[in-house]
Amino acid sequence: MAVFPHGTSPRVAVVPIGDPPATACDAVAETLRETFELAVPIRRTIEAPPVAESDDANAEPFLEYVRDETEDIDLAVGVTDAALRQHAYEPPLFGVGLEFGTVGVVSTARLLEGDEPSALECDRLAKETLSVAGTTFGLRTYLHDGSDTDDYGEAKSGGNDEEPCVVAPGDALFQLDGTPATYCDDCWDALANESPFFEPPRPDAWAIRPRGEETLTVADRWANGERRWREYPLMAVGLVVVAARPIGTRIRSVLGWLPRPGTISARRVPQPVHTIYRIVRFWTNVFYYLSCVLVWLYALVTVHDWLLGPEYSTPALVAVLGGGLVAGIVTALFLKAIAAGFYDGIRGVPAEDAH
Repeated sequence: MAVFPHGTSPRVAVVPIGDPPATACDAVAETLRETFELAVPIRRTIEAPPVAESDDANAEPFLEYVRDETEDIDLAVGVTDAALRQHAYEPPLFGVGLEFGTVGVVSTARLLEGDEPSALECDRLAKETLSVAGTTFGLRTYLHDGSDTDDYGEAKSGGNDEEPCVVAPGDALFQLDGTPATYCDDCWDALANESPFFEPPRPDAWAIRPRGEETLTVADRWANGERRWREYPLMAVGLVVVAARPIGTRIRSVLGWLPRPGTISARRVPQPVHTIYRIVRFWTNVFYYLSCVLVWLYALVTVHDWLLGPEYSTPALVAVLGGGLVAGIVTALFLKAIAAGFYDGIRGVPAEDAH
């Protein structure tokens, strides 16, 4: 059965945006050709929108730029090396598609490490391309949106959100790598039906969730000069958070290039450097664990002297020494886990894990 048994196949094209690698554009076009059995030309390069390098939300301008240049196309997939964001200060996306629209964009910013993609990177490009195309066809909305019912509360025909599918690859690279290379059976059935496009929800099917009235009440009261003392700390915290977000973004952009602890192979560094690193790491761990144990021993000795006096029985001495040793090791491990989580949080989603 043909992919589009509808008399007229959609017109599809790839549009380079800015200065993406030519190999990436070729890979995206080839994926669309092989999957949908269509002629997919690569059009002339268009300029990237002014917000391309911004940390703010910039995905919508990319979609608008592609749409303005491809009004005669049923499906235009842009390719850019810029990072795409739907929300400010969030990790970049691999791609974005306009649901029930005609345009989508694939970003190579975190999919490729160079101009010549490896076999794994080509697979990732292909999967993201199919995900973007499937989103424009409505496959994600109606078959893989996390629900087994449509907007009217009725069961979806054939929909199975738990079935792995390339149209919903997840939010991380390891999830993208683990998804199938093509669409699931339900998606293929939808593409091979009489119409490849699902009907978008009717206007009266959308539900608007209003903001909490208390939030607006507080804002109005502050605007009128009516302030409550308990709201001042919240306002101060809010100002600090707003002021710190740009700083945090810059820190994350720098630390995001740093490796995660334990991910660098010894083969990548000279032997003398690796030897020095192992020695320093060993003695640092010794000092760190010993310090935690000594702190707990001091605390337990202080409590014992306060409750029972300076004289120690054999059971009490064993309890103090054993308790200090165990509590010190547990505390050291706990603090290391907290520090590692804080480090990863500042770095943002790692390149090898994030989608």
